[in-house]
Amino acid sequence: MNDVSSSVSHDMAKERLKNIPDDVQDLSRNIFRDDEEAIIVAESDLNLTGYFQENWLIITDKRITVFALKEDSAEDEKRTIEYKTFMLDNIEDVKIKRYVGNAFLQIKVNETTKSILRFSLSYIQRFEWIASKVKQLI
Repeated sequence: MNDVSSSVSHDMAKERLKNIPDDVQDLSRNIFRDDEEAIIVAESDLNLTGYFQENWLIITDKRITVFALKEDSAEDEKRTIEYKTFMLDNIEDVKIKRYVGNAFLQIKVNETTKSILRFSLSYIQRFEWIASKVKQLI
């Protein structure tokens, strides 16, 4: 990444980190090492099965992590956050797979393509840009 796009990405990530729910921020602090800093932060609106659900993608210089926020039925309990993390060193490729009305962010690991995040097409430009930035990182 050149200095200008790196600075823009970094500033955008810092701004988007302010919008991440507190429970996701807390969990991310437990996952990421002290020397890791968010490069890209993005929200998506669908879960992998196609239902509306808040998801967050955080990319550092070392990994991609997807957080899926699930609302629990009991009002007095915290919501469940599931996450998956993928080390950039293991990722061979990244691409967007489009369908009618939605798309997937996919990664290739060990010659296997995995869909890691789904989003409606209103997010397509954001995730196409993200896919290009991840390709630069890997």
